[in-house]
Amino acid sequence: MEVNGLKIKEYRAKKGLTQEEFANVIGVTTMSIRNYESGKPIPRGRVRQIENIINCSEKKEAGKDDVSKLIHSVNELTEQNGKLITIIEHLTKNENHVK
Repeated sequence: MEVNGLKIKEYRAKKGLTQEEFANVIGVTTMSIRNYESGKPIPRGRVRQIENIINCSEKKEAGKDDVSKLIHSVNELTEQNGKLITIIEHLTKNENHVK
């Protein structure tokens, strides 16, 4: 991923961060963030730092989605198991009445 001013602005918006708050996170001035977002060059070391922050955040979000999908699957399986148990109990009762 290539970090540029637009990516920084989008990330900040997604996280609800002001320029000042994001500046504090990466250890620069608010003016630096303003400059980056307006298209001024971002120092190479800072680019890597910002990439790491954004990538970690995206991976964390993806992980949350995976956990949510897993929980949903477990809930569906639990519901299906409950239905199967009900069917088996019903069949067992019917079998006992036949004997």
